Amino acid sequence: MNLFAFGEFRIILIQTCSAKRFFRQAVIIRFHQMLKRNDVALKLADYLLPVIIITAVVFGCFYKSLGSYFVADDFGQVAYAQAIVQGNWRALLSNFTGTYMQCAVMKIYRPCLLLSFILDYLIWNTNSFGYFLTDIVALISAAVMLYLLLRELTRPWSSLQSRLVSLLSAALFASSPLHCESISFVSGRDNVISAFFYLLSLWCLIRHGRRKRIFLFATGVASFWLALFSKEMAIGLPLVLSGIGFLFPEIISADIRDRFSFNQRFLAAAKLSVPIWISTALYLVLRYLTLGTFFGGYTGSIGAALVSQMMQKWTDLDTLVRIACPLNLELFGTVSNYRTLLSSSYVVLATLVVVRFISRGVPLKWIGFLLLWTFTTMAPLYQLWSLGFNLEGARFFFFLTMPLAIVAPVLILAPGNHLREGSNLAPALEATGILALIALVILSARITYINNIAWTNAGKQSKACLQESQKLARSTPSNKKLVVLGIPKEQAGAHVIYNGATFNTMMSKPFSDNNYFYKFINFDPIFYGGSELINTQRFKQVLSRQDTAGLFVWNEQTMKFARLVNPYDKDAGIALPSNTVDYNPIHGAVSRITQNSGLTDNYGHKLLGNDDQLWSAPLSLDPYKYDFVELDCKASYPKTIVSVLWKGENRSNWYDSKHPARGSASGRVIRVRLSDHWRWFTEGNIKQMQLSPLPDPTLNLAGIRLISANALMPSITVVRAVPNNLGVYPIAQNGLSINFDASMVKDCQALRVEISKPNFFYEGLSEQEGKDATMTTIIQRGAKGQTTIPGQVFASPGYYELRACCLNDKGASTGDYSDPITTIREN
Repeated sequence: MNLFAFGEFRIILIQTCSAKRFFRQAVIIRFHQMLKRNDVALKLADYLLPVIIITAVVFGCFYKSLGSYFVADDFGQVAYAQAIVQGNWRALLSNFTGTYMQCAVMKIYRPCLLLSFILDYLIWNTNSFGYFLTDIVALISAAVMLYLLLRELTRPWSSLQSRLVSLLSAALFASSPLHCESISFVSGRDNVISAFFYLLSLWCLIRHGRRKRIFLFATGVASFWLALFSKEMAIGLPLVLSGIGFLFPEIISADIRDRFSFNQRFLAAAKLSVPIWISTALYLVLRYLTLGTFFGGYTGSIGAALVSQMMQKWTDLDTLVRIACPLNLELFGTVSNYRTLLSSSYVVLATLVVVRFISRGVPLKWIGFLLLWTFTTMAPLYQLWSLGFNLEGARFFFFLTMPLAIVAPVLILAPGNHLREGSNLAPALEATGILALIALVILSARITYINNIAWTNAGKQSKACLQESQKLARSTPSNKKLVVLGIPKEQAGAHVIYNGATFNTMMSKPFSDNNYFYKFINFDPIFYGGSELINTQRFKQVLSRQDTAGLFVWNEQTMKFARLVNPYDKDAGIALPSNTVDYNPIHGAVSRITQNSGLTDNYGHKLLGNDDQLWSAPLSLDPYKYDFVELDCKASYPKTIVSVLWKGENRSNWYDSKHPARGSASGRVIRVRLSDHWRWFTEGNIKQMQLSPLPDPTLNLAGIRLISANALMPSITVVRAVPNNLGVYPIAQNGLSINFDASMVKDCQALRVEISKPNFFYEGLSEQEGKDATMTTIIQRGAKGQTTIPGQVFASPGYYELRACCLNDKGASTGDYSDPITTIREN
């Protein structure tokens, strides 16, 4: 081979080797690119897939809420936001310097909640769809933040365990059956918004503890303030953060090791949480300056009642049962397959937890953390710890659902303290646990969907009542008034329109095309009260006025108003009820029946209790003529409570047994007030009555009689003042003048006039609670006359109620209390 040929071969060989090296490098680069793309895919699986799953769970539970409508407090908050948008900036400022929306019966500080309503109003006006969409997005965001927080807390675990526990916990939280009141009641969004910022704060501060980034620190502290400004429930965050630093120092430390000394744990907790403890102290100072109290909550008679019932509520195990099995009683009934399935799921999960403890050890740190977190979500509920049969008040437990959602996934899937690598039990245990938890998510979502029906139906009632009321208002002359009864208050535990102020707001702009509220007179509570009760004396006075155009009652089945005959209407051509005292005995036979008779009311419930019942013979009673039923006994039954049902000519079944009229014994007389129930006047003439339960199967009755209110109650009326359509009288600077008349009450020699404390209401109070609610007592001699209560008696702004009872010549009470008069002292 010549030199030229050898050189050419060498060049070719070099080029070939270079090509091979280039190819090899290209393959390596391509492989690294594939790895990077796989890393992106893993990140998508880590974040995008959980968001998709959580979103699907939430929408599966609550998509029907998007077609619902405002209920209860929603109207007031949207109207308040509208006023601010239209230029009332003082109202906005007042929420940063005082109680939320200047509510008279609450001391709460929630400016961020108001900002959410303002933002929604700017986007959606009064389109309820947008408000519910905000609630749903907020729940999705909170559930995603719970997922991210758990990914941080489980960072030392294997990637698969961390993802599974975090996702299953977030899904259980998102599908909790206790969330309906926080999502489908727009005013309940304070819990969801606060929870989102609460979880965001924890996540940011934990990551800051490890990465030391100022942005994370600033976001964490700011989120804590936003959580507190949305709802006070976030106040427990400093303790939770301290617990994380103490129990899990490894997740915020660059030093990966198994053991930390007590001092090291304490130092880690302090470094992590000191800024939040300082923020908490500053928040409490701000709260005291704006509200005048560190604690707040409900005030007046509502707050007093909640405090008086605290011990009873906290010792009531039924609340714990309903938290564990959150099934709306009216929707599911007492016997339900869902209850069985839920109980079975708990048994399976509890068995798995026990097996896990035996085979892999007890995760003591996690148990301690979950107990601490649970405590911080329960303690702020000291006033409100109660969950009704139909899950009334479930929104107060929203924060509690966060640690509860984590319990089962953590206890089943957490790494063991002494994992037996050679055992085949661990994979089977984990697989079974995952399947059981997925089944529980599906079951919880289905229960939530059914529970939410109550709230969507409530929205339908609310919207129908608004539309039908508008039709009535448009067809009524401006100088006439419409008297309405039975405005819907609740649907299977869901709020509808639960007070008179709400109805007034609903019948005003921006929900109506005009301000129609002044055309209606209703008898609903000012704030809270019995849904069936009315002020009968005011009711009869209003019906007799010249400007009353008609009497109407709401029908929840047809979702329309039905017109009733007004006996005081001269054009009706019927006799007016007599004002004379009437003691009308129930003549004819009475019969006893037992619950085994199979009688039910219109809901299919058995009629009242386990004791014997007493039926009257067929009657034909004018409900406007009688107000009380009394049983004369031949022996004293001091602890007896009697409930009364009735049938009217307009109804073939018994009046709703869920809200019977109740009365108690006074010596040998058992007295029950009937006419303070609005349904007493909506059933036509009363055809039959039922009294139950009787105090003793061998009760010896001397007689049963019906009595007019004039025989037992003094009448008090305000002079030289005009009430609003809710019956509230303004208090003038020189005081309040009242007429009183008890001339028909036997043995009445004087009157005791009681004036309540500010924002205390007498309805539904026991005898002792009524005494505690009374601020001032005035004795007025004689059974008839007029008196003036000086203005200085009403020193503080707020609502005051007046009531009176008769005194005999010995100064003892006789008869019954008058219906109260509600007054207001403006600022």
